[in-house]
Amino acid sequence: MDEKKLTSLCFVIIIFGFLLFIIFYAEEFPKTTISELIKNPETKGKLFGRVDYIISNENNTIFIFVQDQSIKVFYPKKIDLKKNDFVQIYAESTIYKNTPEIFAHKVIKE
Repeated sequence: MDEKKLTSLCFVIIIFGFLLFIIFYAEEFPKTTISELIKNPETKGKLFGRVDYIISNENNTIFIFVQDQSIKVFYPKKIDLKKNDFVQIYAESTIYKNTPEIFAHKVIKE
């Protein structure tokens, strides 16, 4: 193949790949509510709400999070949170001892 045809072929492949990416792209953590996460265990979502109570803040952080309802959140890292702080959580719903909980992958203080 000559250089011009090869360049054109590469350009077409890049455009085709980019279009496929746009068509099939889905957010890993779409915006959601606690109620929606509880209905579908092991789903991921992005939550925004308020810290209502800090249970533990030693090696990891466990706190009660309030949005449309309250739920216990486990975050495997230590983070400096106080009551009434607003946070954004990248979370996954879990069931622990027959109780729905949130496992936070990332917590951002607002």
